[in-house]
Amino acid sequence: MSCTLRAGGLNFDVDSFLATSSLTPCAIFRRGEPKFPVSNPKGRICETSSFNVGVSDAEFGDEKSQTHDALLFLEKHENELKRLAEFPGNEGTQLDFAIYVEPPVFAQSYCLPPNLLLQMGRLGIELCISCYAAPEEESHPTPA
Repeated sequence: MSCTLRAGGLNFDVDSFLATSSLTPCAIFRRGEPKFPVSNPKGRICETSSFNVGVSDAEFGDEKSQTHDALLFLEKHENELKRLAEFPGNEGTQLDFAIYVEPPVFAQSYCLPPNLLLQMGRLGIELCISCYAAPEEESHPTPA
């Protein structure tokens, strides 16, 4: 996922919210359970209960498609996102855009349109931009 909605909190009853929600989570985390139960069952324990919903499958470097998908998602799920914002125990909702950073970089900027920011603000959704190192292109030897 290149753009993900996250919500949760210390006393958030994630199962109760999702039982009546139209949102389809791609990940659910419950306080006190392992964060990665399959790959690292004895590893980090979740300190809060939360869930993630995929908002966009666009490429990490495709901010325009991520923005377009996010606007459609916010419009489609507006009523449910309002309910989420007011749900007991939800301490915050984030919309996280995954972006590649191209090294070497002195500065890199990302602009999001006012209509997206306005809609996020109206719904009480925090903006998060996660920057990841761009994958190195594999070099393939030329056949002799």
